[in-house]
Amino acid sequence: MTTTAPVVEFDQVSKAYDAVRAVDGLTLGLSPGRTVALLGPNGAGKSTTLDLLLGHKRPDSGTVRLFGTSPRAAIVAGRVGAMLQSSGLMDEVTVAELVRLACDLHPKPYRPSEVLARAGVAQIAVRKVDKLSGGQAQRVRFALATAGDSDLIVLDEPTTGMDATTRQAFWAKRPTPSPATTEHLWREGVS
Repeated sequence: MTTTAPVVEFDQVSKAYDAVRAVDGLTLGLSPGRTVALLGPNGAGKSTTLDLLLGHKRPDSGTVRLFGTSPRAAIVAGRVGAMLQSSGLMDEVTVAELVRLACDLHPKPYRPSEVLARAGVAQIAVRKVDKLSGGQAQRVRFALATAGDSDLIVLDEPTTGMDATTRQAFWAKRPTPSPATTEHLWREGVS
């Protein structure tokens, strides 16, 4: 019998902010080839869980592993692509320049033209990033998260700022995980 090691592993992970326990004893293992969504009301610990997953915060107790190693090591190796809702974008560069930079920095890059098309931003490739609408900026963040062949894609509220039509189009062509390696972790807020 063959067992597959978890892509994402939380082992008794806890994180508190003063008296507020944002994450309390989380144990979770996610296998390859799955799409997973973290759903819950505001304050449920979704953002903290993603911050722990991506190594932005350290747990107060417990262990977080990606592909059997630390989040930092997995990210440095190019195994993780992430689209964070609150991440900034460089000003004074075009969408195409920013996507090309992301592709150049990835150990297993896709062609910039593929990335622009897949994210639905090819038609605004020559526009300066600081001139984009909120929905366009979100699609650029998606392009950056998928600029290379990462084994794990983390998307934090990927459709925030998108109008209804753009949101429907985004979900209609969302990436599908390959059975062998890719794990997509989505976080959508619930109002």
